[in-house]
Amino acid sequence: MMETTESADRFMVAGFDLGHAGTAVATLWADSGEEPSIVTLHNLAGHSQVHPTAVARYVDTPGSAAVTIVGHPCFNLLEEHVPSLPDSIDPDPGAAAGKDMHLAFKSQDVSPGSRARYATELFVTRVIRQLTEPDLRPEKPGEFVAIPPDTQVHWVFGVPSGWKSATRKAYEELLRRVVTGLHPDHEVEVTPESRAAMLYSRSLSSGPKRGAGAQDPGSVLVIDMGSLTTDYTYVESYTGAKLREEPLDDGNPELGAALIDQLLMRRTIERHRDRDLLDRAVSDNYQHARLLFACRQAKERYFSLSAEGPVPDDAELGHASIMTVTGEKIPVPVRVPSGLMNEILDTPLDEQAGQGWRETLGSELAAVRTKILERYGTMPQTILLTGGASRMPFAQDMCRAAFAADAEPGRSLVIGQEPEYAIARGLAIAGRTRHRIDRFNAETATFTQVRVPALIKENLEPLATALGEIMFSGLVDQQLCPAILRWRRGEFERLNELGPEVIRAREEYIKGPQGSARQSQVIRDWYNEIIRVINQEAQLVANKYEVPSGNFGLPPLDAPGASPDADINAAAGLAALRVIANTAATIMTLITAWLTAFIIAVAAEAAAAAATAAGAASATTPAGVVVIPIIVGGAVVGFIWRGKKVMLRKGMEKRLPLWMRKVGTENYILGRVRKKAAADQLEAKGAQSFAEKFVTEGGEQITSDISACVANQLTDAAERAALFIERHDFGIA
Repeated sequence: MMETTESADRFMVAGFDLGHAGTAVATLWADSGEEPSIVTLHNLAGHSQVHPTAVARYVDTPGSAAVTIVGHPCFNLLEEHVPSLPDSIDPDPGAAAGKDMHLAFKSQDVSPGSRARYATELFVTRVIRQLTEPDLRPEKPGEFVAIPPDTQVHWVFGVPSGWKSATRKAYEELLRRVVTGLHPDHEVEVTPESRAAMLYSRSLSSGPKRGAGAQDPGSVLVIDMGSLTTDYTYVESYTGAKLREEPLDDGNPELGAALIDQLLMRRTIERHRDRDLLDRAVSDNYQHARLLFACRQAKERYFSLSAEGPVPDDAELGHASIMTVTGEKIPVPVRVPSGLMNEILDTPLDEQAGQGWRETLGSELAAVRTKILERYGTMPQTILLTGGASRMPFAQDMCRAAFAADAEPGRSLVIGQEPEYAIARGLAIAGRTRHRIDRFNAETATFTQVRVPALIKENLEPLATALGEIMFSGLVDQQLCPAILRWRRGEFERLNELGPEVIRAREEYIKGPQGSARQSQVIRDWYNEIIRVINQEAQLVANKYEVPSGNFGLPPLDAPGASPDADINAAAGLAALRVIANTAATIMTLITAWLTAFIIAVAAEAAAAAATAAGAASATTPAGVVVIPIIVGGAVVGFIWRGKKVMLRKGMEKRLPLWMRKVGTENYILGRVRKKAAADQLEAKGAQSFAEKFVTEGGEQITSDISACVANQLTDAAERAALFIERHDFGIA
């Protein structure tokens, strides 16, 4: 899989499925939409590219440096070329130190000095070197190099879902130390194998291979049947943005197919004609590993053949040549009659529980079924089996029966074509998904932190203008003129009392049903326009990451209901928009003094109109010229002879008699007031002043609060959209 140098600066993801029995590695470029490729780990004909999880140290000639060997070659070494385990490494409990050869060593115990830690370091180091560094010894030094030199790699290792967080952290730290010791610029993370299985299962509902008529598999139960554990992951939904995975931790987390290997090896020793000699020979860990590996191969061949028909009782499905301490070779054929396999599957795994492998699996399936029904109320529509052990026909039948798969319409059991590669591919997808999601989130963060505030700020003036029009449109006819009439009736002693009253009445209108409805509609229209523009630009970001249209963005506000205020507050995204209403109230307060003076100046026209009418009335009789000034304390005379401006000021402060206020018709008085208001542009200037103050005094806070609200919603939307980023199909039947 060597690439040209033009890709040397690209980012590669490697899914490293370090299993208890076998190991597979899948790679892909993080910026590609390609399916993960299973890398070549060996050149043995007729074998899959799954390495046996085995590692050994080998000395070619006495005195030469030991080299590390992994996979199949570990079982073909002459024992004298395998050095003893270093003294610094603790042997397995109850075992002799033995040779520096390790099989099926995956364990939660990776503490310093443990055999599992030591074997993991050796194995991972050798595999990574094989994939990244040319080997100068073979004839084809670059045969297994799958990662171009100087390529940055993100390694994703799988861990059983049942491992505790502290164990996962210790395991990740160990792997990171090994990888960065070889390549300091490489990155490492661990992902639950259930997560990898879920990503693998997602390909059921996507990808070009399934065709246009492919059916959504709905809820899926992923059962990953491995050598060390059997993990269960429930994927609640594949539709919309509700995709959610949940590992189910019921049953025995240590129920793996390796237990069958161990029981088969025990039965093989017991059935051998030299069983005592053989039993002593396999006390050596190297010979033990060789026989255990032969039994594992025999088990796999047995279940592969049994899927097609009965397996002959005398068929030799595996073979090992075991060496005694005296150098004698013991040929050990591994035969698996059907009766023997049934006995093995029913042999109690635990003296206390008394259940065999098959019965334990049945109990786990029942527990998982119960939990799913209790939690979700319905059975999963698809049962997906992954992992090498999923090939066992009896296990398939038990899973099918437990969940009524294929027995009811719309419910089915699905087995991957290459289940041994499912986790490696899923891990590679997980790494790519994380890489792409990180980039997607980074772009989303930039968009929400930079572009969204700019959009809001750019559109504040239209909002301010629209709100200003609501605050002042109709003020003269709806609040000022009624107040003038009340003044004429004597409800106010002085005209300067009208300013606060007009403002109070206007505020009452603005806060009332009609004013609130108008504000709500303006806010909705403005907000929805902002959201429309945001969604347009957000979709451009989503398109880069193949997020389907409509799955990254914000919903518009619903149409106003009977209670606009409650409707707004309940609508998505309106929590911060309440700041607009609060800001509007604050701005009205800020311009109250100016507005009061403006209103009083216009209202004074009523006094002037009354005075003019009174003057005209007094001119009809000589006595009137004398009487009226006396009654009003010289106000009218002052108006006539001392000037209009002085009269207006006095008229604001003094109490005009009721008879004078009523001189002239209402239409005449109000006509003068309306004319004055129009000339002074009371409503227009009030709206303009409000809009200016709204932007200058409240714009920064509004931009900040609404941007934060939108950013929170976009972040939530990004989390949902991230579920759509990976859409690949691996040819699942």
